[in-house]
Amino acid sequence: MSRGTTAEDLTEMSDDAGEAKRFSWRSRRGLIVAICVVVVLAVAAAVVFGVIRGNRTVEQDPVAVTVPVPIRGVDVPAQTKVGVIVTTGSGSAEASDWAQAADGAVVARERLALGGSEIELVVENDKGTANGSAEAMTALVEQGVVGVVYASSGSHIEAGIDVASEHGLAVVLPFEQVPESSKGVWTLAPESADLEEQFARVLASYERPLHVNAGRGLPEGVKIADELVYRSGSGPEGLAMQAAEMTGSDPLAHGGYAGGTDDEEDGAEEAKPAPQKRVDAIVLSGPALLQANITQELQSRNVTVPILLTPAATSPNFEAMLALNGASVSPTLRTIGYDWDDAVALGNDGRGRSSSAFLAAIRLLSADGKTMNLTEDASFAEVSGAADGRAHDAVLALARAAADAGSTEPARVSAALAGLSLVAGDSITGPEMDFASPQVVSAKAVELYATGQQLGLRPESEKSTDVLVWFTEPAAQ
Repeated sequence: MSRGTTAEDLTEMSDDAGEAKRFSWRSRRGLIVAICVVVVLAVAAAVVFGVIRGNRTVEQDPVAVTVPVPIRGVDVPAQTKVGVIVTTGSGSAEASDWAQAADGAVVARERLALGGSEIELVVENDKGTANGSAEAMTALVEQGVVGVVYASSGSHIEAGIDVASEHGLAVVLPFEQVPESSKGVWTLAPESADLEEQFARVLASYERPLHVNAGRGLPEGVKIADELVYRSGSGPEGLAMQAAEMTGSDPLAHGGYAGGTDDEEDGAEEAKPAPQKRVDAIVLSGPALLQANITQELQSRNVTVPILLTPAATSPNFEAMLALNGASVSPTLRTIGYDWDDAVALGNDGRGRSSSAFLAAIRLLSADGKTMNLTEDASFAEVSGAADGRAHDAVLALARAAADAGSTEPARVSAALAGLSLVAGDSITGPEMDFASPQVVSAKAVELYATGQQLGLRPESEKSTDVLVWFTEPAAQ
């Protein structure tokens, strides 16, 4: 077995470094779409009702039994432009975790178009740097967008947010928390205090958890006595070997890989002194690609204790790297976050029906053969497994704010957004949202479990990896 795969192995998922390319286009609709909608919805209904999850609670919800793919009643002004900032290019491994997830924005644009509302997506690449962030936001201001979906993560985004604030431009963060002291910014991600509380709650059930620290992601207030620190530039083999030994597993059993020579097994600092109880859970923090590599190395050394991942693991990069490495997907892989993945579509409540419509739209756009991805360098079908509901909902929120404002003036749209609240009946895929607070989702984050079960809710594609779904713990019977 070789060393852990690196970001360079995912050539489909990142672009070469260089000058940022500016993208701007309008949606296109084929004449056959209206006919396809009926067929797709019928297939979606058959799939959803063919999967039984008897332990899901059915909630009372005012959403129609069938939620249509077109989103109607959002009367945006003419020439409405919504900005989207993504991160691509080498040297931006962490921030680029969300580049393909941002393709959920394309789904929102096309669903609005089917409902009679034309919006334009204007896309900029911040290249993972503070300067690039400021330049990308400045370019969007100059192009007259009504608001921005900033589909990236990391401290570098603060520079762009400062530019947006200066111009009264609303910013919605689908995947990152709101930086301190920022104004005119909303987030769909759980807040730090909530994550801290949920991590603490989960870890309280273990006697000796171990933190494998490969980067940011674990809330500062979560204290774990035992820690192994990944050294940048080294392979994860030595760290995985040491972690495996601390769990009491035999890292060499059943052909487990020893990790190369003795000189190569110094990829981690020595663990802090601890009682001789075996580690019964591992908390893994860091960028998605690195989390996936270390997860595979732990599995190859026969580690069977639960691995609690930080929220970056919900990004497409984590899923794709797991598949590339041949790692297994099971409920021993867990994370903390909102219940926002495809498994929501299996429910019979309003969120289930709204999520089903989102996934039906993904299948429709993949089948038409004409729709391109967000950056127009690949077909949408190639990224259909990664298109994320959070990016979809962020674009939809800005479009509804522009409609409520009756204007494309950024300040008026921002004011309208601050008074906006959305539920499943408004075609969002996530929990209820209230933009009166920068923390849009008031629901508590929950423990999520990974499954490799193929739900059949997204189209199959050779270039679109869809091997992992996050679901909540089944309710007690």
